[in-house]
Amino acid sequence: MSLRTVLLGLVLALIALFAALNWPAIVAPTEVFLLFAHTQAPLGLVLLALLAIEAVAFLTYIAVMQAQRLAETRRLMHEAREQRDLAEKAETSRYTELRQWLKQELSTLRQDVSTVSGEVGAQTRRLDDSLRQALTDTGNGLAAQLGEIEDKLDRQAAPSGATAASAVDGAGSDPVR
Repeated sequence: MSLRTVLLGLVLALIALFAALNWPAIVAPTEVFLLFAHTQAPLGLVLLALLAIEAVAFLTYIAVMQAQRLAETRRLMHEAREQRDLAEKAETSRYTELRQWLKQELSTLRQDVSTVSGEVGAQTRRLDDSLRQALTDTGNGLAAQLGEIEDKLDRQAAPSGATAASAVDGAGSDPVR
């Protein structure tokens, strides 16, 4: 129970106790002026009845206010639920768009990679062929130069080598001995 409910119950109990203790005075008849006429009536009972009518009116007002608040709360909850659903749909839509964009970008990247890979492979083959040709040309050039050097050495060694060979053959002896 809330503090307000307990306090209201306590006040009503005090009023009932007061009315019970003073009941003979409440029901004692007295002259009452009602704006348009004079009459004999128990003034305490009239005031108690007015208090009861006012309490019922107040409680009715509170009940109406609570009902309006509840209706407003339900309406706001419904709107919040609709907004949340709308936001979730928008979020889902954004995820879907992002997924499609990523797929498109990945496809483009794959195409670019395959194109570049083909170009790199072709360039590598060209460089390999060029390198092989350069090595072959260098080997042929070296072989030709070595051949020329051997020819020169053979030509230079042939005249002096012939005299040395005939001197060895003519002496008939081994110079090392």
